[in-house]
Parts: sequence; structure tokens; C-alpha cells
Amino acid sequence: MEEETAKAQEFFAHTPPQASKVWHLLQDHLGGVAKLASAYGLPLGLEVEANMCGLLHDLGKYGALFQRRLMGMEQGIDHWTAGAAWALRQFECSGGALVIQGHHIGLQSGSKSSLNALYKLELRPGDTRRLSDPDPEHLVNLCAVNGVTLPTAKIRSPISLAADAMLRTRILFSCLVDADFVDTESHFQRPPDGKKTLRPAGPCLDPQVALVHFSKYIDAQNWRVADNIRSLRETVSEDCAVASAGEIGTYTLTAPTGSGKTLAMLRFALLHAKKHELRRIIVVLPFLTLIDQTAQIYRDVFGALGPEFVLEDHSIAGNGADESNSDVRKRSALLAENWDAPIVITTNVRFLESLHANRTSACRKLHRVGKAVVLMDEVQSIPTQLAVPTLAAISGLSNQFGSTAVFATATQPAFETLNSPVSAISEGGWAPTEIISNVPDAFSASARVSTEWRDGPASWEELSVEISSRKGSLAIVNLKRHAMDLYAALRTVVDASKLIHISTNMVVAHRQQVLASVRAEGIERDGWLVATQCVEAGVDLDFRTVYRAWAPLDSIAQAAGRCNRNALAQSGNVIVFDPADVGFPDPSYRQATQVAKRIVLSNPGAELNQPSLFKAYFSELYRARGTADCSSNDELIQAIIAQDYVRVAELYRLIPTAGVNVFVPIGNLLGAEHSERNGKISAKLKSGVTRKMIREMRPYSVSTFLRKDHNLPLSPIRTIDGEVLEDWFELTVPAAYDGDLGLLTQNYQAEYIV
Repeated sequence: MEEETAKAQEFFAHTPPQASKVWHLLQDHLGGVAKLASAYGLPLGLEVEANMCGLLHDLGKYGALFQRRLMGMEQGIDHWTAGAAWALRQFECSGGALVIQGHHIGLQSGSKSSLNALYKLELRPGDTRRLSDPDPEHLVNLCAVNGVTLPTAKIRSPISLAADAMLRTRILFSCLVDADFVDTESHFQRPPDGKKTLRPAGPCLDPQVALVHFSKYIDAQNWRVADNIRSLRETVSEDCAVASAGEIGTYTLTAPTGSGKTLAMLRFALLHAKKHELRRIIVVLPFLTLIDQTAQIYRDVFGALGPEFVLEDHSIAGNGADESNSDVRKRSALLAENWDAPIVITTNVRFLESLHANRTSACRKLHRVGKAVVLMDEVQSIPTQLAVPTLAAISGLSNQFGSTAVFATATQPAFETLNSPVSAISEGGWAPTEIISNVPDAFSASARVSTEWRDGPASWEELSVEISSRKGSLAIVNLKRHAMDLYAALRTVVDASKLIHISTNMVVAHRQQVLASVRAEGIERDGWLVATQCVEAGVDLDFRTVYRAWAPLDSIAQAAGRCNRNALAQSGNVIVFDPADVGFPDPSYRQATQVAKRIVLSNPGAELNQPSLFKAYFSELYRARGTADCSSNDELIQAIIAQDYVRVAELYRLIPTAGVNVFVPIGNLLGAEHSERNGKISAKLKSGVTRKMIREMRPYSVSTFLRKDHNLPLSPIRTIDGEVLEDWFELTVPAAYDGDLGLLTQNYQAEYIV
């Protein structure tokens, strides 16, 4: 009788969309998700588990309570625990069970006690929802009668170390949640005729075609650089070409600033992808200025291949030269949801935090990271306390999912000394292959500066007098208030029209304009620029002299990369000084600065083109912070060992302290185009913001930390539903934003974007 009833009854996954009266049949949804998830998992060896997850993820929707919920007659119904329990009972697949359980609430805990509770259909403590049906076998029978055939074989995940197991589960999770999103999206976007069509896939990477465009771009360039730098760039590029023939794995690229790493890495990636039939290239960068510069180069190289070939995914991504084209913007936003593009340019925050996340939105694109080339530039920016789990995740991508990763920088951290703690949680450990055939020779060939290491405090007034005598000088300090103070001192002794200030107190669009004016107005030759660290890494500046406040050694080296960058002068001068006004962004920055000072001053004749100096520095820094033995005492490592996905996501943060965003009405400060765009946003704020508006606001916002006693004139921003956003404010008095200094607050904010 029950079978006849089940045959006669229709079970639904979703209500009809507005444009159509067609309900989403549950058997169609389960089959559609299983098919997509299996296809996503196939290149990664996860197709069997992904298929099982797709078929079981909404098993609970066969329950009578859930069907009543669709009719608006019930609420607070758990439709995921039943499928997760069945994955444990029938298939003994703990990873799949966590994936099914988490496809709405996020990945939870893989501990024995948590899995045992899931096996018994016990809800998490504090969860007030009701199970759609307490008997999963009853639901499975309804599923079978409804025409959905479940597999029968056991699906046991391979035994692996802690970080590897978590990565495998997250990527399986990605296969399921992306498939679920795409299939559900296609239902709710049915046209009036009711026909269901999946979104079109993004373009595929064809390395052979891409290499043709790459070669054309290189042949057309005529860089104005000294012969030794040109020769160095050719050597680095050729070393990358040779190394590209190597096996899938982890690589380092240790090459001096100005040696053409961006294009050389791209050459490696295209050739390597061609050899190993890899699916995409993912470029991971830490800083906004570096992303802007790199994305422009990539678009110049591959522009003829269309706007979908290069995808940016970060908080202010424009994606496409023609931002006025709404179709391009919409399509780019769609592709960014799951990184369905040949080349993806993203941030450290997006990439690395996603590899340690537990929420669906963050993990959704992770299946695209398998069988890819991951290019990570400026890897010295990876926080020391996150080094071991980061290396373990990247190693796992290579060992389990056929991806190659390149760690590039002029200041290569001594990550190889962390092989032991990495090996404790990831099978591959950390033993990368260096791409550059002779690192010491490369740095010797790039010698463009001499460094003066000063030990003794200097006031801003003293420094300003000295700097004023050196036209073509860049001064980089550690705090925004330091930049303001030095700028104010310099204004009294130099031609103000040749003096520029830049810091993260300025909105993004303002900083971009200022950097362009530095080049256009000849500031590098006969002016002065005062800046915070936001110009330090990857920004194409070329000053005769660079003053740098004592800082972590890698920061000093990055600053030196803005000095005599193209070696057009015989030698540039880097002067490292102690400000009398002592101050650092945070305690870890202070500690790293102290280690740098101790290492350098104990090595007479130390120069920044000595890789051994950086190995000594990073080794000492790891020792000082206990990084090398963190597998036994670090809270994050313990959470990984415990398979606690929620806790790992909480602890793995590249920006541990939350700041706020201040939207600035800029008036005519940045010209007509920006004024119009900014004005439209300001007008819309009265009605509340949407998610799309948040993205549009980013270029006109300052990210900062506010003291409780701040006196900035700010108004909280609300959503269209009236909810007050805790981290977004609008500046209500335009005079509080200065055309030279930006937002008139003296709180420090590191240059990160998320």
C-alpha cells in the first residue's frame, strides 16, 4: 500500500519560480545534482562519492514535514541529517556524511563523537529544528519507489593525515554545493514555458592558443631597462620554461625584484598546463595594488580571447575592460561564484581562507582548484602563525588533486625548515623544487642598490631636511600617522607641488589615481613620495632613493624593489632608519622588526641581494614564534587534528582583527566619471544597500580600525531590509576626507582586501 501511495504522490524539492508554475520534482533535483557533482568530481577521483552525496543530500525532503513546509504549513525542518546518517550507515562514508550534513549549515566536526551522533540522527546541541522524518530507511524506500536508484557499494574514504582528510572533504563538499546551487538556480530561472536550462559553462583553457597570444605580447614589448636587467629577465623566463617540463608538484621561484616574475610565471604555467593537461591557472596575490597591476597585464596578454578568459575574484573586482556592459558584469559575477574560467586572479584571503573554510559560499569553487596551476606571488606575506597549515593545504592540492603550485618572491621564506610539522598533518610535507637554476647568481646580477642600515632615532624634522636634498626619493613608514607627520614636515622644506602622500586612509580609486600621477608628473625623478606599506609589494615604481623605517626584513627588501628598479642608474640608495616616534602596526610586526634588526646588525656588510640573509632571518623568526614545533601546541593545528571544521575556519584568518569600512562621498575630487558613479551610490544609500551595492562601494571606501573615542562624523549604513551593518559607515562630513591625506583618522590599517 505504501509503495502505491508513493507512486501516486509527487515529491517536490522547491516551489515554482515566479515566471513559471512548474514545481521542482525531487527525483529530478536529486538526479540533476548527482550528475553535476559526479562530473565535477570525475577529474579529481571523487565521482563515486560525489554521485552518492548528490543522491542523498536532500533525502529528508521525502519526509511529510518537509513537503508540508513547501506548502507553507511548517517551518524549522531539518532535511539534511537523514541523508548524512544514511551515508554513514549504508556506505560507511564519513566524508560524504559531513558533506551532506553541511550543505546548508556548513561543515561541522568529523570527530568520532560527532559522527556517532550523526549516525544516530541526533541533532547538534541547541538545534531546535525537527527532523523531516526520524526513519531514514523509510525515506530511502520512498526514494527508490520514486524512481531514484541509490548505489549499494561501500564508499570508504582513503586513510590519510588530518589536513589531507579535511581538504578532501572540503573539495567533495565543493562538488556537492556547486552542483546544488547550479541545479536549483536553473529551476528558479525557468522561463514561462517551464523549460529548465543549466547556466552555460565558462570557456576552457587551451594552453596552445594562450601561448600564441603570450608570445605576441612578449614580442611587442620594448622595456626600457639596463642590459643586465634585460639579461636577468631572459634568464628567469628561460628557467621557468625549462622547469615547466617537470612533474606536477610544488615549486619555488626565488628571483629578485624587477626580474620579470609575473610574465615568467605565466610562461611556466601555460607550458606546464599544456604538458599535464591542467584545467586552469589561478593567480593568488596579497595586495590590491599588485592585483590591479597583474590583472592589467593578463588582460593585455589575453584580451583578444574575450572578457571571460581572465576572471578577477575579490571585493572590488570589475572583470572586464567595459564595466558599462551590464551583461559582461553579470556574467563575470556568475563565473566568479565557482571560478569557472581559464584564468582566475584572486587574493590570499579568498584563496587560502577558502581552503580552510566550512561555509558553502567560501568552499563552492574549490573543486576548480584541482588539476590547476596555482601561482602565488609575494608569499612572504603569509603570516608566520599560519605557515604550517597553509603549506599542508597546498601540498595536499598537489598530492591528492594533481595541482602544481609555485611560491614566488624575492624574499623566499625558509619554509623548507617546516617540513617536519607539515609532514605531521599532510603526506607530502614541504619539499618544493626551486625553478631558478642559480639563485645566488640571479641576485648578484640584479644588484641595483646599496643599503645603509642606521641604528639610532631620527625625528621627522631631521629626516625631512635630509630627504629634501634628494630629489626622486620615496619614504615608506609603518603607520599612517607616521606618513602624515613626515608629509607635514616635508611640506615645509620642499616644493609642495612635487610632494605626494599615499596610504590606505585614501579610498581605492584615489590611491589608483595618485599612483598614476606619480609616473605622469615625474615624481620618481625630481619629487618626493611619502607612503605606507601599500606601495611596497609589486607596485611598479622606480625611485633613485628609498628611505624605509625599520621593519620586517622582507618588507625592507620589498621597499628596496622600488629603488632603481630598472637599473637605469649605476646604483640606487636604500636607507633604513629608526623613527624617533616608535610605533608598529601590531606586536607580531614589532617582533619581526626586532629579529630583522638583530640579524642585520650582527652581519657587517649585509645586503638585500643575499638570499642567505633571508634564510637566517626567517629561521630565527620561526624559532622565536615557535612555528617549527607548532604541531604539538598550536590551537589551529589541534583543531585540524580533531577534524573540527568550524573551529579551523574561525582560527585560520589572514586578517585576524575586524575593521570597519567607511564609504566616502568624494564629490568632484577624482573627476567626473568617479563623481557620477559615487554620487549614484550616495543617493541609493538612503534606501538601504544590497550585496551588489557593497561591491560597488568598495572603490570609494576606506578600511580602517576605529577607537571607541574616535570623532569621525559617521553614519551607520543599513540594508534594504533595515538591518544596521556593523562594519559599514558613511562619512557625513566631506571635509573629514582630505584630498592629499585621505580620511583624517590616525588608526592603522594593513593593506589587505577580501
